[in-house]
Amino acid sequence: MCLVGKQFFHLEVPILHRTAVITPEKLRKHTCSEMDGLRSNLRRRIVDFARDLTIRGSGFDWEFLEKLLAEMKQLDIVHWSSWEESIPKTVLDCLSTNHPECAIYIENLELGDTPYMTSPRDGLSLLDDLSGCKSIRFIELNIDYNERESTGRIKEVLMSCPNLEILHLRDPSATYSMDSLEHGTHDICVEVGNQLPRVRELVYESHSKHRTLIPNSF
Repeated sequence: MCLVGKQFFHLEVPILHRTAVITPEKLRKHTCSEMDGLRSNLRRRIVDFARDLTIRGSGFDWEFLEKLLAEMKQLDIVHWSSWEESIPKTVLDCLSTNHPECAIYIENLELGDTPYMTSPRDGLSLLDDLSGCKSIRFIELNIDYNERESTGRIKEVLMSCPNLEILHLRDPSATYSMDSLEHGTHDICVEVGNQLPRVRELVYESHSKHRTLIPNSF
């Protein structure tokens, strides 16, 4: 009976820890364990078994996070939904070097006049830091811009990610100004010759019933 229990435990642990969430608070606990010369069971299980990792929150110890990511043995997907600060290039490079097949999912990135950004330009800066990343497979953007300059930059960053496969564009507002109809209120300025060659799924979501809000360039 004990032997069966042990065998079941060894089978159960990898399944339970295939999906994991990392927050700054959890990371600080792991850092304290390292300073004491110990490796917590949770940290060990993340390193050994986690395939699907969500990174959430702000105030990370980036150096320790890089170390943790580099040690992970089976990482397939990273969901990034932490936008109070940019993803450091060293973290993106760490993922690219140690997990070249790992897919990065960029989720719920707010762009424009949103309550989460101190400046409408903050979101663009966060997006710019992702430019050219080969590991990005999925991008979900909440876009609240009207000016062509900003939406053009969004398009440039999207086109710079060569392995982008899934693109979700969401218009978070419920009401809009109808002053600018020539290019569509949130048009990302797609022109003849522009391509997202790997994209196989494109979703454009708006709460408005006005068809003119659908980007004309689509």
